[in-house]
Amino acid sequence: MIDLPDDAAGQPLTFRLYSYYTSIGLWGQVQVMERIDVLKQVIHDSAQDLGVSALVMVLAILAAIFALIGPQRQGFGAIALFAFASGLMLLAETPARQLISDGALGWDMLRAGSYYTLPVALGLLLSDWLEGTAKRWITRLWVIHSIYLVFAMSLVQLGVISLSLTFPIFDVMLAITLPMMLVLALMRFQRLTLEQRLL
Repeated sequence: MIDLPDDAAGQPLTFRLYSYYTSIGLWGQVQVMERIDVLKQVIHDSAQDLGVSALVMVLAILAAIFALIGPQRQGFGAIALFAFASGLMLLAETPARQLISDGALGWDMLRAGSYYTLPVALGLLLSDWLEGTAKRWITRLWVIHSIYLVFAMSLVQLGVISLSLTFPIFDVMLAITLPMMLVLALMRFQRLTLEQRLL
């Protein structure tokens, strides 16, 4: 939301933008309206995602508690990591995020970091359930994703590359590693418990 001077009525409004994206343009809606109407719309458009994010964060906290006190620490820890990443990613994508903080790049970093953490958490969970060769391969895959997460976020923070350039590389990695994780899990599917199969 941009404050306009009092004498702005009837005057042209121009935006000048610079973007690293190959397709330059505004993301989302551009509207000229009263601030209170904008706030109402932001809250209305964010309500469902905020509710789901809150629920997932509660599950993450419960899983983290079980990871600290329970016998299956790695499994609950991986579930907690997955839930935290999912909840933060949802929060970082809602329009209401600008009511918490207006740091757009910070929210994009949080969203990207959460997105890049999901296969790490999934790999940790699967490596806790699987054994032998499948476990070793799953471990390699989540370690590769962990290295990419740290490497990409570090380069963006140092200003070496743009955050937008890290997404296509990750998407290609995920398109390769996620089916591999699925195949490795299906190879040991009969040995998994009912709860593990459902998850």
